[in-house]
Amino acid sequence: MASKILESREEVTRAIICAIKTRPNLSMDDLILCCRPYTWNQVFLALDDLTRTGAVTLRHKGGFYMISSQPPMQATRTVSG
Repeated sequence: MASKILESREEVTRAIICAIKTRPNLSMDDLILCCRPYTWNQVFLALDDLTRTGAVTLRHKGGFYMISSQPPMQATRTVSG
């Protein structure tokens, strides 16, 4: 049973990432529609995990939260003089 829940959660996460990559700056409502086979709760929980790990960002814009993928962090080099 636990493996099915984890499997389902991974599927939701993949659906969210795919939706965000193909449609940048989605609203939460749009994301829910893109992830139709899943419940609002499943999408919200997976989105919460993705924001906590830094994979996606949420920005407040005009009363809505816009969701976008977080670009990979680039390594910074320090130059010693």
